Amino acid sequence: MLLIKNYLPITCLISTAFSAEFFSSLQHVKNLKKLESSLVDQFTAQLDEQQEKINQLKLYLAKLNQTHTHFIGNPVLQYQLIRRMVKDWPEVISSAKDMGNEMQEIFEQESQKHGGTPDETDLDGSADAIFRLQDTYKIGSDSFAAGDLLGSQAPSEFDAGDCFRLGRKAYLEQDTYHAILWMREALKRVRMGDDSTEEFPILDHLSYTVSQWNLRRLGLELNTRIIELIESNPKNTFTENEVQRAYGNRKYYKEEIAKGNDYQGEQNLDMKLNRPPHNRYPEFDDYEELCRAKDFYETQPEEVSSQLFCTYSTQNNNPRLILKPAKVEVIRLNPTFVIFHDIIQPYEVDVVTGLAEPMLNRATIQNPQTGNLETADYRVSKHAWLRPDHGEIVQTINDRIMDYTGLDTTGLASEDLQINDYGIGGQYEPHYDHATKYTAGDFGEERGNRIATVLIYFSDVEKGGNTVFLPPKIVSKPKRGSAVFWYNLKPNGESDDSTRHAGCPILIGQKWVANYWIHERGQEFRRQCELDEHSESVFNIPGWNKEKMEGMGNW
Repeated sequence: MLLIKNYLPITCLISTAFSAEFFSSLQHVKNLKKLESSLVDQFTAQLDEQQEKINQLKLYLAKLNQTHTHFIGNPVLQYQLIRRMVKDWPEVISSAKDMGNEMQEIFEQESQKHGGTPDETDLDGSADAIFRLQDTYKIGSDSFAAGDLLGSQAPSEFDAGDCFRLGRKAYLEQDTYHAILWMREALKRVRMGDDSTEEFPILDHLSYTVSQWNLRRLGLELNTRIIELIESNPKNTFTENEVQRAYGNRKYYKEEIAKGNDYQGEQNLDMKLNRPPHNRYPEFDDYEELCRAKDFYETQPEEVSSQLFCTYSTQNNNPRLILKPAKVEVIRLNPTFVIFHDIIQPYEVDVVTGLAEPMLNRATIQNPQTGNLETADYRVSKHAWLRPDHGEIVQTINDRIMDYTGLDTTGLASEDLQINDYGIGGQYEPHYDHATKYTAGDFGEERGNRIATVLIYFSDVEKGGNTVFLPPKIVSKPKRGSAVFWYNLKPNGESDDSTRHAGCPILIGQKWVANYWIHERGQEFRRQCELDEHSESVFNIPGWNKEKMEGMGNW
């Protein structure tokens, strides 16, 4: 006898309601033969059905397995991964329910082991990141959907279903600009044979949305196609609400066109749409323009860049820097902004990020009105705070920063090392690191304001992710192991407005950075006071004639 254990459950019930002496009637035995023959047919049919499901699941899983060879630092792949976890995997689990509960149990166990699964909020955040990236870097929806990101080709592209989800996300938030861009891309792909979604819901959203842009003739054209679909399909294909809306919209569009409430130029799906005014803050356009700059020298006039230089610094013969001096690149003279090259080594990066990863939490900002800490869509990252007692390497970095900057970093003179891992399209829009007269909170009299910042790059970033300083138009590209240093406060203790800076959205790659903030207290004998109350902040580089703003010449 073949005994089958733990196999696919088969929904077949053998009734034992009849109590009969089969052995005493040959006719009843013949009926048993018919029963067995029927059972064989029914079991075989169910097994074939289950096998078809298994084959489909195997094909799907094999396709997913191919994507795991790709680098995940691409927003197309990032969005698709989150979409699969939120939308596709629950369907896979549901379709496998009649094969037993093992799939659900495996999914839950593995999810818990690897930190949980995303939800709709994550999918929405990923969509917002895509809108932000295409706006900041001026990437068309057609190029983005095809995976062409400023010359870098993704190994995958969006299907019509992805484009529709992006368009619907924008539609639900009354973002008609992005809704049109992504809905028309979805429609184009459906008409080219993409069957990942249907034409009707795309048209339903798109016809209304273009009408909001005063493109009533185009809306009517799309509406006509909607009605064609309704009238050419069986009566119950579409809901009563969908049908009523279609005919009602047709009447509305015609009335508005007759009144002259319609854009008089040419209208078609390929027409260029101008991005609406952002109404954010005055410097937002400058911020995005700086983010699009390819390198630092693109933003600097010749008379400025020609005075900049690189040098070695021992910070007035600091014993720890004599044999291995700091590599300093001056990227602005007055006030001074510098880059320390190779301030941290690759193995140190690995240790620190390993310490920080299990402690990462969503980064917050200080509300300028209330002073409370809260999350914000203009800062997309997670961070962790590392103290010296988290590892010897943290204390080593603290000491090295003190050597390089010449500032005190002990006790209340500095904060813990803040490690940041930026997310999909991660950014931090223009802000000051220190308390200003425009903010509600401060850092207390005991330690004083943040006098200086050291921003350490723990990773290279393939595209995007630059640090930009708005008033001086400085662009700093992330380079693993380097750090940007600047004074937040002038020598008289007032805010230096030229330090307003931002972290541009990451287009391709991963961005790890460390922030190290140094405070006023403890610097009384380390930072020179100036006789001129209007003096700018100048970094101490021996031999540099700061009064004449001359470079190091033969250095």
